[in-house]
Amino acid sequence: MAKPDKTDIHRIVQNEIDDAVLYQDEEHTGFRDTATKYFYGEKFGNEVENQSQIVSRDVADTVSHIMPSLMRIFASSKDYVQFQPRHPEDEAAAKQASEYVNWIVADQNSGYKIIQNWMHDALVFRLGVVKFFWQEPEFEPPETYDGLTEGGLALLMQDDGVEILEQETVYAYGDDEGVDEYGVMAPPLPPTYSVKIRKRCEYGKCVIENVPPEEFLYSRQARSLEEADFVGHRRMMTVSQLVSMGYDRDEIERYAGGEESNMSEEVTTRFQDLSSGGDSTTARSRRRNKGVRGYYVARKGGRRSASAAMWAGKASGY
Repeated sequence: MAKPDKTDIHRIVQNEIDDAVLYQDEEHTGFRDTATKYFYGEKFGNEVENQSQIVSRDVADTVSHIMPSLMRIFASSKDYVQFQPRHPEDEAAAKQASEYVNWIVADQNSGYKIIQNWMHDALVFRLGVVKFFWQEPEFEPPETYDGLTEGGLALLMQDDGVEILEQETVYAYGDDEGVDEYGVMAPPLPPTYSVKIRKRCEYGKCVIENVPPEEFLYSRQARSLEEADFVGHRRMMTVSQLVSMGYDRDEIERYAGGEESNMSEEVTTRFQDLSSGGDSTTARSRRRNKGVRGYYVARKGGRRSASAAMWAGKASGY
């Protein structure tokens, strides 16, 4: 059998993506919409005039009753992880590893909030997903410097972590717009520079974050996450987020807002309290400012990726 080339791999992965998206839309989007309405006690649109309009909040009450017990089990302290030494000489290393991983979960990331959201999604939507990954050093917010001399500019550029986004050279003259008392043009003063830069953070970090159920994809034939041929993360991102990650703004603007899907409707429903009160024009403008970037992980032969899912309260790594 011939080894598949890049075209074959692209076709296989794209078919997996398309089928996973279709499966989500057919089987799960409607359920999550209904679950959201039950949880928030929203009306279903089938109310009868002059009859009771009350929607029971049993789902929210049940989830609120269960959550404290679950959080006491999994997050009652900051010792989320404990490494056990196999030999006496491993005790110091095991203790150090435990402290470091617990610091990553509790301090570098919002461990308590992540676990809370993870369990909440599992109870309400029957699926809670958390992923972790190593994030390469990112850029800090842009900074602007005006009036730099040539030496100051050279000193600034010596830093390997500095990237110049914009640069302007400013030429200045003496009094009387550069003309001396004899009417001779005076030589210009040494130029100054105005620059806009951004600095790359010195170190990367381990990131742990929740994945909303509507963004999580998996193959319809999967009996468990361990046996799934495909799992993936599909995420909507703004143009500014993509530009900050290093993508070209013109290219992103050219393709931004080109996809409307059930996922965007679920996002609107999830954050409806935050977006309420604005007019429809503002909402449409915000949607057009969206870019789409997919994070997909294809799995074959039992390989494991750095993520975990919780199905109705049962955790499973994949």
